[in-house]
Amino acid sequence: RLKLVLDAIDVQVPIVPVIQNVSIQPETDVAVIRSQLIRQTFSPVRWAQTVHSFEGLGIRTAAEFGPGAVLCGLAKRIQTDALHFPLGTREMFGKALREING
Repeated sequence: RLKLVLDAIDVQVPIVPVIQNVSIQPETDVAVIRSQLIRQTFSPVRWAQTVHSFEGLGIRTAAEFGPGAVLCGLAKRIQTDALHFPLGTREMFGKALREING
């Protein structure tokens, strides 16, 4: 069913590569991103490996979109020298911008 829904959505090529838990590789190919989203529904979450991949790619700032801050909390424990921002509310977004911009 998810494939049918994803096929009906106009997914654009991302400006920033997407790192999905299935492959833990930067990806910009929309077809691959769609197939990985489907695989993610029945595959283990590899969050620690994903965050470690950020380090290898030189990513030192990450944002969590959506309600809550669970993933940011977990990421802070794994990648202690990076900035992790939950962006679930307008206030959180403003706080992140202030911290990034100094």
